[in-house]
Amino acid sequence: MRGSIAIDEGRIVSVGGPPFAPPSPAPSWDRVRQLVIAGYGATRNLSPRFDSASEHLSPDVRHQITLFDPLSQLAGAEVLVARDLPSWPFWDLLQKALQQVFDTDLEITLTSPGTGIRFTVSKKDNVEAIDLPDGFRSAAAWIADLCFIWCEKAPSLAANGNTSDICGVVLIDEIDLHLHPSLQRALIPRLRKTFPKIQWIVTTHSPLVLANFDVNEIIALDRDSDGNIRELDRQILAFTSDQIYEWLMGTPPTGTAFEEELRKSDEGLGRSQQEIARLMRVSPNIDEEAARKQVTEFKDILHTLKR
Repeated sequence: MRGSIAIDEGRIVSVGGPPFAPPSPAPSWDRVRQLVIAGYGATRNLSPRFDSASEHLSPDVRHQITLFDPLSQLAGAEVLVARDLPSWPFWDLLQKALQQVFDTDLEITLTSPGTGIRFTVSKKDNVEAIDLPDGFRSAAAWIADLCFIWCEKAPSLAANGNTSDICGVVLIDEIDLHLHPSLQRALIPRLRKTFPKIQWIVTTHSPLVLANFDVNEIIALDRDSDGNIRELDRQILAFTSDQIYEWLMGTPPTGTAFEEELRKSDEGLGRSQQEIARLMRVSPNIDEEAARKQVTEFKDILHTLKR
């Protein structure tokens, strides 16, 4: 299956799924309007109600307005549920989609019939949508919106309650927005599996998201030394986050603060060379005390060799 293309100011990525093939012969405008084309901007302002400011726009435009108008609002998942109950196809789709994308990180349940929903985070906290972490709430909102659009566009297929039936094109700016790194790492494979017939066009600055793509699915939005669009000449599927930062994004994985410490040490204005050496030895496997001991032992060895 060919993947779709995802774009990013620093990089472009694609999230799997075959490109959406329009009906053949060329569709009429009525058939074009039946296609699911949705877009979600980076701001993704969530609202406890439908955005009245865009009511004068056509439904197809409203499905993409947050990409182009940073002040437009996206109704939260709880708003769509409250509006659509008791439309069980939508509820079934939403439940299945959230379960497959979030696994046990986020679960959804109905409260009293027809009144709303609550979310359970990591099988611990049971909260209303407004109290969810921003990443969960935002992702749940656009997933709910996508399911809602499918129920409007293809009610007969939606009645099956299968997320794998949903087909269309979805654009998401900064797909990793506010998500914990553990979910960024798993998000793309889960979306591929949950919505195999969707073509995604997404942007990201996250190396954990980028590491899930074949090189042919990635477009880097920067220039090479000759001013041309940079072409990637190798796979990055097995790259670590540090390697993606350095090789693909041109960004050292260590903080600028440490570079400043090195500069001041070289000028004799900051930490001693032995303190700098200790900092460079500290790692997830070596604490400061062990690092200090290693540096001292190595210094003693060097002193002995110089005799």
